[in-house]
Amino acid sequence: MKRSLFMLLALTLPALAQAADSVPSIGGTASPKVRITEFGDYQCPFCRRAHDDVIPKILAEYGDKVQIVFRNFPLEFHPQAHNAALAGICADQQGKLKEMHDFLYQNQTNLGDKLYSDGARQLGLNETAFAACLTSDLAVAKLNQDLSEAQDMMVQSTPNFILATPQGVERLNGAYPYAEFKAAIDRLLK
Repeated sequence: MKRSLFMLLALTLPALAQAADSVPSIGGTASPKVRITEFGDYQCPFCRRAHDDVIPKILAEYGDKVQIVFRNFPLEFHPQAHNAALAGICADQQGKLKEMHDFLYQNQTNLGDKLYSDGARQLGLNETAFAACLTSDLAVAKLNQDLSEAQDMMVQSTPNFILATPQGVERLNGAYPYAEFKAAIDRLLK
């Protein structure tokens, strides 16, 4: 019997919530009423639009009621997305995920090895450890964990947002305007 998307989300919601606890957020609080998990790709222009336009508005309006967690979902047809995801993972190893996340989106048209090393330097990372991490089994395993979770959540494109509370789930798949996010968050907060 084929399961509906809602059933799959309901079954995996506890796992999603637990996994998000072990992933640094890119905004919001550690004890949110609504956890927003974004599956994104650093080379995706629609992900950048969400990063630049929608997420700041969510954080400004909802503050400590939300947490935004980023999961990597590099699309195969974006040649730099995989390595950009590794750069984010490796910056996270040094406690600078949010900073690298912002840096990668701000420099989206210049993604490449030089940019990643420049970003590590500009963000004050240990450059030797960062470079070693980029090719490490640990970084690849973390990326594979995100990809596996995306598959479990039936993610097929980016950006893909799953908004979750213990009482319910809303999903926004695509480049939705802020008003759609506001409506979904407000429904979950009722």
